Amino acid sequence: MFTLQPCADKGGLSAKLAQPRTLNLHAISVHFHTIISTPHVIVIKTDAGEAIVHSYGEIIFKEAKDENAIKRIAETIFECA
Repeated sequence: MFTLQPCADKGGLSAKLAQPRTLNLHAISVHFHTIISTPHVIVIKTDAGEAIVHSYGEIIFKEAKDENAIKRIAETIFECA
């Protein structure tokens, strides 16, 4: 379960887990094209544009256009992490 809300300081939408946990960024990078990878953050390419995935359990979708697609993608990311 996660929440989806506008990201005030970066624009776009932010998806956060209701129960915070550490995400396995390597597992996510296997399922998505990774643009940038650091130990705590990855930037991936999705159908809804680029997404910044933080290991502490937050995903920021930079180009928030299709909320239904973003929900689907966030669900996939959280499931594979």
